Amino acid sequence: MGTNLWNVYFYTEQIQTNSGFFQMPLEIKVSFSDASDTIVQVMNDVNGQGFTFQFNKTPVSLTFDPNNQIILKQATTVVSTNNLTTFKTNLYQPEPNPADNSVLIPFDLSKNGSVKLVLTDLSGRLVLSKKLNGLSAGNHKQRMDISSVSAGTYLVILETANERLSKKLIVVK
Repeated sequence: MGTNLWNVYFYTEQIQTNSGFFQMPLEIKVSFSDASDTIVQVMNDVNGQGFTFQFNKTPVSLTFDPNNQIILKQATTVVSTNNLTTFKTNLYQPEPNPADNSVLIPFDLSKNGSVKLVLTDLSGRLVLSKKLNGLSAGNHKQRMDISSVSAGTYLVILETANERLSKKLIVVK
C-alpha cells in the first residue's frame, strides 16, 4: 500500500434487554482535514461487527447516525490520526476463551479481499463456517454464534487466498 492512505475502523454492537438483534443499515459520516466529508452506509447484519474504510485524505472525525434515524442509541467514538500502516495477516486469540454462546474473533488482513472463518473440532471436522467478502486491509473483529456448538476444544481457522491461521477455542456449556 502506498503512503497517504488512512483507515477508519467502526465497530458496532447492539445491547438490548427485551429483544433480539435487529439487522439494519447504519450510516457513518467521516469528516476530513480538508473540510470535506462523506457518508458511508453499511449493513449491520450480525451483532459485534467491525467495518474498515480506507481514504486517501486525513479523517478528523466520525459521526454515527448523522441524520438521527436510529431512535434509541448510545455511541462512543474514538478518533485516531495515525497514518495507515502496513498490516500482516494475523489471527488473534478469540474472546472470551473459554466461551459459551458467542465469541469475538479479532484478526488483521494484509490486503483487501475475502476470508473464511471456520470452526472445526480437533479431528478437523467442520462445525461452522462463515465467508466474509469485500474486507479491506486492516483490523477486523467478527462475532460468531456458537450457541449450538457442544462443549469441547475447537480450532478457529482464518482462511485467506494465500494463508490459513488457527487458534484454539474452548467451548463450555
